[in-house]
Amino acid sequence: MWYSDPCKMANAPIMLLLLASAFALHTVNVWPNYAPGETTKHSGDATRVGNETHVTNITYPLLYINNIPKRLTPYPAVIVNPGGGYNIVVTDKEGSEIATWLNQQGYFTAVLTYRVPNKRDAAYQDIQRAMSLLRSRATEFNIDPNRIGIIGFSAGGHLTARVTSSDGKRTYQPVDDHDKVSFNPNFSLLIYPAYLIDKNVPAPEVTPRKGMPRMFLEQTKDDYYLCAPEYTAALEKAGVSATLALTTRAVMVTVCVIHQQKNGQKELKNG
Repeated sequence: MWYSDPCKMANAPIMLLLLASAFALHTVNVWPNYAPGETTKHSGDATRVGNETHVTNITYPLLYINNIPKRLTPYPAVIVNPGGGYNIVVTDKEGSEIATWLNQQGYFTAVLTYRVPNKRDAAYQDIQRAMSLLRSRATEFNIDPNRIGIIGFSAGGHLTARVTSSDGKRTYQPVDDHDKVSFNPNFSLLIYPAYLIDKNVPAPEVTPRKGMPRMFLEQTKDDYYLCAPEYTAALEKAGVSATLALTTRAVMVTVCVIHQQKNGQKELKNG
């Protein structure tokens, strides 16, 4: 399992160069102008830390979309929410590498570089907008609007849980017709999530609700932020279908992808 602790970032205006080397992609602006509450359009400062790319100081979030082969039938789609403690965004280990693997399994992918540092509510606005944007442009991207999910890592797992448990009310004023389309995902995967439990109960912003889509959670028992077992129990108590994969120690794992078969039944596909 990949795990990254937040650390101090050095300013390095090389984000697009680093991302371009990892992605065969094109970018989509999440917001048509400035993001809510922002006065600059900065896609972030990136630096290499070990074998990872860390990006911080993001005021202008982007979706990085991998180019995949054209086909007649629409693709299921997955937005990738990288982790980084809401201080940075790990764009490769928890972003482009995941997206590439999902592409190989037959999924359209978009990696979201949400706003950081210390902008949890802003990041939540970004994922709401990103989901609506993909769903409203489903025909253009050749994706199924009823099969759009999210996979989130660490803090990105918390962000994924937050939008999945949402009642559908936006936390920003709609800016265009894209915001007329629902931002609720059809499925969600939380990979070593953080911040889900507060004093032995789900944090208020991720409290499970009846009607949430099916969820998959993965975490190791030695994770400092271990919260998936308690959150899974809370999901089941709320009547939400949830699958938990709990391992004894930090190891490289493959993820499970929830998808919908042609007959409309859901299944877990192991990678």
